[in-house]
Amino acid sequence: MPGSVTPTGIPGLDNLIGGGFQKGSLIMLAGSPGTGKTVLATKFLSTGVTDFDEPGIYVSFGENKETLRENMTKQFGPEFGSSLQSEKIKFLEFVVMTDVGLEAILRSILDEVKSTGAKRLVIDSYSAMAQLFEAGESRTVLHAILGAPIREAGCTTIVICEGPPDDLNTGSRAEEFVADGVILLSVQEVDGRPLRTIDILKMRGSRLEKTKCVFTLERGFEVFETIRSDLSRVPTPIEGIADSPNRYSTGLAELDKILSGGYSKGDIVLVEVDQNVSAMEYSMFTLPCIGNFLRHGKAVIDVPSVGVGMTLPGSLMRQGDLTTDQLDKLLTLCIPKEHLTALAKRSQVLTFDGEDVEGSLEGFTGMIKRLTETFQQTSLYMEGVDTLYSTFGPENIVRILNATITASRTHGNLDIMILRPGIPAPSLYEMLGSVADVHLKMVKRQGILLFYGLKPWTGMFAVQTDPIRGYPWPRLVPLV
Repeated sequence: MPGSVTPTGIPGLDNLIGGGFQKGSLIMLAGSPGTGKTVLATKFLSTGVTDFDEPGIYVSFGENKETLRENMTKQFGPEFGSSLQSEKIKFLEFVVMTDVGLEAILRSILDEVKSTGAKRLVIDSYSAMAQLFEAGESRTVLHAILGAPIREAGCTTIVICEGPPDDLNTGSRAEEFVADGVILLSVQEVDGRPLRTIDILKMRGSRLEKTKCVFTLERGFEVFETIRSDLSRVPTPIEGIADSPNRYSTGLAELDKILSGGYSKGDIVLVEVDQNVSAMEYSMFTLPCIGNFLRHGKAVIDVPSVGVGMTLPGSLMRQGDLTTDQLDKLLTLCIPKEHLTALAKRSQVLTFDGEDVEGSLEGFTGMIKRLTETFQQTSLYMEGVDTLYSTFGPENIVRILNATITASRTHGNLDIMILRPGIPAPSLYEMLGSVADVHLKMVKRQGILLFYGLKPWTGMFAVQTDPIRGYPWPRLVPLV
């Protein structure tokens, strides 16, 4: 309900937990060092100041004010540093524990909350406080000091824990405390690249449809959401990206930058797709490249992957600026002979027959040469490896691929191979990986599409979408 929650300022997290933390709740934020706990907590405080004019308090049992200010100013910009300097976010430092006692420290925190009218409080860290607990005292102290009194003041509290919540060395699990919510941050690896995940282990007052998500610390703290596309919008026309003298644009400015300007002329590109990645998701990286070739009057040859069908023309038309005449002139669909009856009439169609390998070899290479000569420009050859494998079988697939790769290199064309799982030929995966000049990979973790390069090596990127366009258009966010 409006006014009953305290937004964190992290859209993906707020959407996950129903708008924010319950107002006045106590949240345990756990994770190993370097997982992003301080970043999340300070974003929570800065959101209160900048968006809701809510005073906040940061209580530190380890880090000093200047170190925090310097680190978080780099993360969030000068506004956070200004908030600390002006004491809109008040900083309380207890770096050296004294004989005052934990209960007295906690009561002084409570007094500050009341005197400043603070609505957001961060305590960093519970692990430091726990060293002063007597056996069995932790639940009593947290409930008596940080539970009911602060809840009555309407102050929402994050208590940071160093390490997983069930490994706090206090003799009790965090869930047994007075905490209303328990969040765990962790870092895993995928192909040697860091993958940050956030687990909502407990969150009173929230109906959680999903409890684990991927996040990044790029430009703050962003929790990624499942790809969505608002197809009800009128499509936004796409402006073509000019090719450089020696490179082809991928059709995506962000990807061009990652690949140092795009694909080199004559490149063989392998796009390896994980089993949970849909055709719509990987097409976000193939359609822009196809569309960019067509917009510049360059021919495109497409062998659709298994199960995709003849949807390419319609997908290109939905992007709003390509005409039927352009597609008829420049786009050639290559399909197995038996699929011809299922294809709507088009002027540019080539069929191939698994029973006639020699004829198919001649047809592929001849077509690549003919289109290059006809348009006096290089062309794009997009091939679904699974379609070729299912048509020609393990005995002839290598001959077909070798012929198309050789023809593409000879004419300086771009050859993009889509490699989906399910082909029972491990040696084929190895061969294509070694032949490819560029090897890109897409996987899914926690429902989030991830993209990275094996050749050349790149960091990992989460794929989000720009809903303004009216069709899926990728936004690549580094996982850092």
